[in-house]
Amino acid sequence: MVAYSISILGCFGVIIILSGKDRDTDVMDDFQGLFFHAPWLTGIFTVMLLSLAGIPMTAGFLGKFYIVKMHQHVPNNPDERQIHPAPE
Repeated sequence: MVAYSISILGCFGVIIILSGKDRDTDVMDDFQGLFFHAPWLTGIFTVMLLSLAGIPMTAGFLGKFYIVKMHQHVPNNPDERQIHPAPE
């Protein structure tokens, strides 16, 4: 969840930086040619969007991977679930 929060804040941060006091960045044409005007900002925005999409080797993918991996080890049958007593 932390990875998604950072990615969402990063995306909105880039949009806020691109928006000015006189206009908002609210249509896709506002992003046209962004790579030539602000390449670093474009790279950050791209990585954040890829992370939100869950593309491999991003924080979003790792978050989804660990959630799926965790659910593979949980038995579906309640009788198979064992509660281990705390060590003394």
